[in-house]
Amino acid sequence: MMSDTEKGQGEIKESLEEAKSSVTKLWGNVTSETHSALEKVADKTGKWFEEKKNTVTKEDVSKAVDKAESGIEKLLNSGKGYVVKLGKQAKLLWEMLRDSTKKEFDVPWATVAALTATLLYLISPIDVVPDFIPALGFVDDALVIALCISLVRIDLKRYAAHRNLNLADYGLSPEAKPLDDDKPSA
Repeated sequence: MMSDTEKGQGEIKESLEEAKSSVTKLWGNVTSETHSALEKVADKTGKWFEEKKNTVTKEDVSKAVDKAESGIEKLLNSGKGYVVKLGKQAKLLWEMLRDSTKKEFDVPWATVAALTATLLYLISPIDVVPDFIPALGFVDDALVIALCISLVRIDLKRYAAHRNLNLADYGLSPEAKPLDDDKPSA
């Protein structure tokens, strides 16, 4: 019988594979060298995310709610289509976390932890891939957001219905899966 830790690790690995697939679609066809680099970034990012998600505290939640909005605004104001799309998705995740902390929307702790880990990653000054690198600078951010969306998909769909939101406005399908538009160019 699998322990809860083993189940959680399996869920993270499965969601990470989905996130990698989503980011690969976002970035279009990549060379094998770039694909190898993406795999390394995905592995590092996935490990960070898994560790952080499992150690989130109430103080972390407060920090994410209080500080993430300004970082998200930078993504939204970037002027680059795919970065703006990431910003919209991050804002949706932030709003769900904020509403959860205000007791306006109920989600399980695992969802709160995944949302918090994602938002803390986005506001951290230290990224696996620095944001200033053209075309690839946001690949780790995209992975973290896609990983989180994959993990909280059911709650995200409930939240969208609760707020009467159209997930397509956030670059997501009705199933809360990333759409394939707005691919960046190198």
